[in-house]
Amino acid sequence: MTASTGWIRIDHAAIDRLSELGLVEIAVYVAMLRHVGADRCCFPSIARIASVAGVCERRARAAVKRLVASGLVDRTPQT
Repeated sequence: MTASTGWIRIDHAAIDRLSELGLVEIAVYVAMLRHVGADRCCFPSIARIASVAGVCERRARAAVKRLVASGLVDRTPQT
């Protein structure tokens, strides 16, 4: 297995609010950032987010809801 290379960018707003978030939310946020495109949108499945974050799907769903409630993530339905 080879390690992937690249960088992700974390907004200052997220870094400033790390103390408000739990470890699961941080892991899920970073997992979502890995999938952000040039349009600043990402559409990974909950299963993929959970896998990358190392949590079960139920915890990933709950973390996404908390990230949306906190304002760090916007949820927009796919069309």
